[in-house]
Amino acid sequence: MMYLSDSSRSELRDILKRHEGVSLFAYDDTVGKCTIGYGRCIDREGGKGISLEEAEYLLENDLDTFIKSVEVALPWTASETPKRKIVLVN
Repeated sequence: MMYLSDSSRSELRDILKRHEGVSLFAYDDTVGKCTIGYGRCIDREGGKGISLEEAEYLLENDLDTFIKSVEVALPWTASETPKRKIVLVN
């Protein structure tokens, strides 16, 4: 495996960010592959997809969003039991 120092890795990251740009929503790249983020190909054919760790990270962020949405829309849920809160968020 190739090793890059932290400073070289940072330089490479900056170059890729500048060249790829970022898209927070999936889009078709120049060759028609579904892509997201900084050029991450998630297309079913030839794409990398995401790792389990990335899926878990996304789920945690989604949970935070969903919980906050329920708290804002239904403030009375603050006094509900954890089980009832789970049902409401789910």
